[in-house]
Amino acid sequence: MAQQRRKDYQWVAITGRYSRPDRKGTIAFHGEPLKDQAGQVILDAEGNPFSSVGNYISDQRLSEGDVEAVIEFSKFGPYEACEVIVYYEPETKSMITAGLGAGGAFNVRYFDGREWKTHFVSGDRRNLAADVQYHLLVRRVANTITMIVDGVVIARTSLPFTFPESQIGLWCLSSSDIRIRDFRVSAHRPKAFVVMQFSAPYNELCQDVIKPVCAEFHIEVEREDETPGPGFIIQDVVRKIEEATLIIADITPSNSNVFFEVGYAYAVRRPTILVAERQSQLPFDVSGLRTLFYENTIAGKSKFEQGLRAYIDAILRPQGIP
Repeated sequence: MAQQRRKDYQWVAITGRYSRPDRKGTIAFHGEPLKDQAGQVILDAEGNPFSSVGNYISDQRLSEGDVEAVIEFSKFGPYEACEVIVYYEPETKSMITAGLGAGGAFNVRYFDGREWKTHFVSGDRRNLAADVQYHLLVRRVANTITMIVDGVVIARTSLPFTFPESQIGLWCLSSSDIRIRDFRVSAHRPKAFVVMQFSAPYNELCQDVIKPVCAEFHIEVEREDETPGPGFIIQDVVRKIEEATLIIADITPSNSNVFFEVGYAYAVRRPTILVAERQSQLPFDVSGLRTLFYENTIAGKSKFEQGLRAYIDAILRPQGIP
């Protein structure tokens, strides 16, 4: 995990008015009520002023990892929100955000350059208040966004597309000031969680083929039998699947543990590469899924390596962004 010091971050305001980080690292968004051409404040039916929007983009890039900040609203009405931008495309202005106040108390959203699409919304906005410091942590792993507020996991949602490394930033909506401090970025190496029977020849397949190929993509490989220390195995497995960029599962033997883990990986929409020995008779439930077959020969090793590279490259490459 690599964390850059706060003072090294550079910022540019795309829209709205921001103050650069001060000596304590506090960023301020200076929101204003929207006004018409005559300079009159525009009000909604209840007499509340509509708010201005601000996008503040940093020079920090993120593929996988954490973005965290402490957010404080100087007032909190129906048009106040603050979200972290975890993906930003400058050409189309599309972005993926996660944070507080836009629609519900907690939100994960995608903006395609024209309109917003909400992927997760929860909580009553009336529970958010001014002059309260909210610690927001947004974790990006593969196509999954996890949002943690004040140490509580609020959201874990998988988007229906993958997205590449990009710059990150802040999205704010307010008619007054929002203060953001302790903005930090922690990048993580991509992880592959390998699911297989712990015996020969599968151990050799992992050690001699899967790990070297993943290393070419700078992917860290984990297997549950390599986890040291005490703990509940099923909890460790679930956590590792949820934290993995992708799953590689050998379904050659009919192993109930393997199929449970494959099923859970599909349930949480984790990209999964199924592999099996060429002569395997696959169970009906997985026989229709695309599977990478291998042969336990010298020539088969080379072909399997090529196929595995192609599968991993396809997963890491951005797909299906609207």
